[in-house]
Amino acid sequence: METEVTLQPSQGTSGLSLEQPVEKRRSNRRLEDGWTLQERLATLLSWDEGARTLALKLYNRFCGDCWELPPLLQLLEERWGFPQRLWPLLWAQMRRAVAPGGAAALPMRRIAGVEAPEFISKEQWLEAFTRWLHALQARLGPLKVSRKMMVRRHQSWDVSPEEQYYFQGPKLGEGAYGEVYAMFHRSLGVRRAVKIIHKSRLSVSCGVAEDEAGTPGEPWPARGWRPQAAGQMICKPATGVYPRPSNEKRSLKQVLSMEEVAKHNTKEDCWVVLYGKAYDLTKFAKVHPGGAKLITDVAGMDATAQFDPIHPKDIMDKLLKPALTMGVVDVATIKPEHVAKPPEAHKPKPKKKAVKADAAEEEVEEFKKPPLAAMLNSFDFESVAREVMEPQAWGYYSSGGDDEITLRDNHLAFQRITMRPRILVNVREIDMSTKILGVPASLPLYFTATALAKLAHQEGELAIVKAAKKAGVPYMLPTLSSYTLDEMLAARAPDQIVFSQLYVNPERSRSEEYVAKLEKAGVQALFVTVDAPQLGRREKDMRNKFTQQGSDVQGDEEDDGGVDRSQGATRAISSYIDPGLNWEDVPWLKSITKMKVLLKGVQCAEDAVQAYNAGLAGCVLSNHGGRQLDTCRAGIEVLPEVMEALKEAGATKETFAVFIDGGVRRGGDIFKACALGAQACGAGRPVLYSLASYGQNGIVRMVHMLQDELQMVMRLAGTPDIPSITEKHVITTNLADHIVPLPVDHLTMKTYQGLEPAAKL
Repeated sequence: METEVTLQPSQGTSGLSLEQPVEKRRSNRRLEDGWTLQERLATLLSWDEGARTLALKLYNRFCGDCWELPPLLQLLEERWGFPQRLWPLLWAQMRRAVAPGGAAALPMRRIAGVEAPEFISKEQWLEAFTRWLHALQARLGPLKVSRKMMVRRHQSWDVSPEEQYYFQGPKLGEGAYGEVYAMFHRSLGVRRAVKIIHKSRLSVSCGVAEDEAGTPGEPWPARGWRPQAAGQMICKPATGVYPRPSNEKRSLKQVLSMEEVAKHNTKEDCWVVLYGKAYDLTKFAKVHPGGAKLITDVAGMDATAQFDPIHPKDIMDKLLKPALTMGVVDVATIKPEHVAKPPEAHKPKPKKKAVKADAAEEEVEEFKKPPLAAMLNSFDFESVAREVMEPQAWGYYSSGGDDEITLRDNHLAFQRITMRPRILVNVREIDMSTKILGVPASLPLYFTATALAKLAHQEGELAIVKAAKKAGVPYMLPTLSSYTLDEMLAARAPDQIVFSQLYVNPERSRSEEYVAKLEKAGVQALFVTVDAPQLGRREKDMRNKFTQQGSDVQGDEEDDGGVDRSQGATRAISSYIDPGLNWEDVPWLKSITKMKVLLKGVQCAEDAVQAYNAGLAGCVLSNHGGRQLDTCRAGIEVLPEVMEALKEAGATKETFAVFIDGGVRRGGDIFKACALGAQACGAGRPVLYSLASYGQNGIVRMVHMLQDELQMVMRLAGTPDIPSITEKHVITTNLADHIVPLPVDHLTMKTYQGLEPAAKL
């Protein structure tokens, strides 16, 4: 039975409808994508957010404090087809928006023969641009569709003449099982994105039409377009408007039986069930960071048990397009043989004792985890974590970029700073407490964001949230977490304050929704990661994943070069992180939240000063834990030049906060960072290693050890509190000199697991 709907023209943002009195001036010149100017205007003004979306894109790119008029005009003419003769009308609308009562006193500049305002705010630009589009539509007249503009025939379409209410516009892209075209209603000016189906077995789940704007209150014709057979689409008019469905109803298109899902069990047709939903992972498997085999091995099965220990429940909804959610699986149809069994728990490898010359066999010693009280420093936790963690998890956490030079130097850089203690200072009472972005902390330390904490412990980020409260330090919630944001926020104590890290999504609306949820939950600061437009090459992690999969992975796809396993994580994460993020996006970041916004991943003084001049609250000097660009400097090494440059730019510690992370393993490291101007230090791997070794209690123990060490250093250096720690208490002469001979750091060298070439594995 067909669901009948009707499409009604919506009102534009300025209140003008499509039925305006018109002049007989027309412009039917086809643009480069096949549309005429009339069609473009009708498209933009047929839904409430159309004109606003275009205006925002143009404002963010060309407007603001400094107009970039030539490229703006060029884009309007060449890409959007607005000729020069229409520009004076735009300037008139701009003057009207800026100064409704007159523009005589406004600073103006002459362009295209008319006077235009020298500055315009975002709200004024949105109003002027929208009014301009409506004025152009009034001049050009309503869209009249001739017989030639009817549906352009497609080999897979079967539409009768009386059903040709839409004509086919430009191709928007390719979906999982067909092409997506813009469909344009010939009389109402409504634009829809419609997928043309090529496989009949998937026609019901993939053949719906979805609106491009997704704005509330707009007619929703998703059930008006329905595939009747392979490659057939039909739309019939009726009365009434179908109510807009919720997001849940939109993504869950039908109820499936497990028997139906089990049919899709090959590399070429791979469906997987996760938390009761069936997903088509055929294409995603090829770019999965862990390799395709982990997904294809569970094709046609319920893999929730394998998926849950690592990933958050909502990550598939973040990474995959809605069309790849095939439907809800009827739980009653899931049988034991349909459920993929989780891998066996990792057992620590037995250690081999020394072999005597006359000994026939090596003696094997089983690893026994020492008690928590035996942990004396952060390296102890790392050595235990290496034994108890899954090899793949250990490889992911411990790996660095390329030759891992920066990974090691992050800690060694602290050793190039020597202490300069003062004597005869009253240090009977030592006060390590401080404030981090206004949040009280027991010491200048915070837990920085780290991905996939479930790899370390089943409680993952939830345990870190609770441990942060017990230790009295803030926690920076990660974007790529093992638990959902709601679950992490729910784990907080009633009065606990947290920060959050953000990877900016290519679809900015997703980032805006995420930030809005953070702000609503009371998160105090937003740290935007800016050092990962692409993932670095972490060879230890890559090598470990390859060897874990075994030789049977080397199938046809690898033999013919179809799978580049080394770039799997990069390509997979590119759908989640925007590599085009740049300084022009900073005003947008500040506009979407009232939280303090900081940049995480600054590595030179120039960028720190630019962040200050952009009005941000601070920055983190970080190289992503040595996991990105190898041979770059440690955060502690960058700190002196950043503080000096900020001082020259007029910044103070109160107006612009500077943090560092990477290589912090001792209380003395925290002391040195504070002496050079850092407000606090971020700890990442020590938190994960202590979590993997002893759970939540391990994290608290690790922080208490750092407190004990910091207290001792402060007392011996003659600094009774944090404000008394200054640059006069340290010597940085050799900090930037990497050829200075140093004593051997046995804890670092004995704990560090070196890279191995393939022949030695």
